[in-house]
Amino acid sequence: MKKPIQIDPTAAFPNQAARPGEDDLARALGPTHEAFAQIQRAARADAPAATWDWRYSARSGWYGMLMLKKRRLFYLIPRAGDFRLAIILGGKAQDALRHGPQAPAVEALLPQAKRYPEGIAFEFSGQSAPALVSAFVAAKMAH
Repeated sequence: MKKPIQIDPTAAFPNQAARPGEDDLARALGPTHEAFAQIQRAARADAPAATWDWRYSARSGWYGMLMLKKRRLFYLIPRAGDFRLAIILGGKAQDALRHGPQAPAVEALLPQAKRYPEGIAFEFSGQSAPALVSAFVAAKMAH
């Protein structure tokens, strides 16, 4: 018998009936909201046509995606007072980062990254340096 799916107890938006808005996100992320806002501003400066889309998951509650047309640039999983930002990079984007100013940080992150057929997944939190995360998003957009 299958166990019912349990929602993450740290999910900022567990209620499927209450789709979050920008103000809700700011309140939920608390002090980490400014770090996310910096990442989002940098991404939108590089890709003004990027759009934000909310989806619901039975495991993580409401999560957001920054999209460029149908391409998912990154996923934001809001948590109470924090967030998890996930991005999957293909080979060209990884190579660009390995040869860029963030190369030491990229090399340090590679051993703990998950590998998928479409690329390598990197995860960041509200405590991650916004400039580092923005470099990953820029590499994703460029490749």
